[in-house]
Amino acid sequence: MPGTADTRTVETSIVIARSPQDVYDYATDIERLPEWRADIVDAGLDTPGPQRVGSRGWDAARIMGRVRRFDWEVTDAVPGKSYGVRGTTGPVRVNVVFGFAPQDRGTRVDYRLWFTGHGPVGIMRHLLIRRIEAERDTILVPLKHHLEA
Repeated sequence: MPGTADTRTVETSIVIARSPQDVYDYATDIERLPEWRADIVDAGLDTPGPQRVGSRGWDAARIMGRVRRFDWEVTDAVPGKSYGVRGTTGPVRVNVVFGFAPQDRGTRVDYRLWFTGHGPVGIMRHLLIRRIEAERDTILVPLKHHLEA
């Protein structure tokens, strides 16, 4: 949970010149995730049908020079408004929440990420959060570029 003593939350926002529904549809299309996330090499859904709370999926991410698979579950799915996932496997689990809100003639995308750990993984969690913090200001830039192209 964000705000507890052993976790830090990374937050960033960006405005994209598209409707909230357009941004939501693209950002939550798991097959398109590798298009705007450079660390993701593949992704898919294990649960058939449209995504909803409880749907399960996975992504394969290049981290520290190796490709690792991460399984996750959708925790929030309100089309055009909000979307969230939480990791379900591994000693360090990621939690990601997106908010989509109209702003001017586009959409403000708010992004929050935090890690939770199970067992003696404080160092790994610390390294991952430092990496994400270093990239905070550029995390959503590829999403903006793809949607505004």
